[in-house]
Amino acid sequence: MEAIAKTIEEVLQKLTVKQAGPQQKISDALGAVLSAQERGHAEIEGIKDGVLLLRVDSPNWKFALNLKKRQILSGIKEKSGENIIKEIKMIVGRLNNRKTGYSPSQNE
Repeated sequence: MEAIAKTIEEVLQKLTVKQAGPQQKISDALGAVLSAQERGHAEIEGIKDGVLLLRVDSPNWKFALNLKKRQILSGIKEKSGENIIKEIKMIVGRLNNRKTGYSPSQNE
């Protein structure tokens, strides 16, 4: 009986331990690259074909973050260890997570 309990416990531990995939690493890296203020005005819309799509809440933030696009891209590559993102595009619209802005768990 103890062997079964031990096996069940090991299986449950393996199921609950979630390793960060490439998208989660990119989300976490973006959170580290952007300032708290910037995170409050941007969130990840998606990642497709090497393009990171960020939703920002105003044209002013789109302009400000576009000025930092190269810095953001290199920071994501450095902090995530992933070379998936080749380009960053931004769209203006209402943020889904309006209270906190940036939402790293959105791509899970």
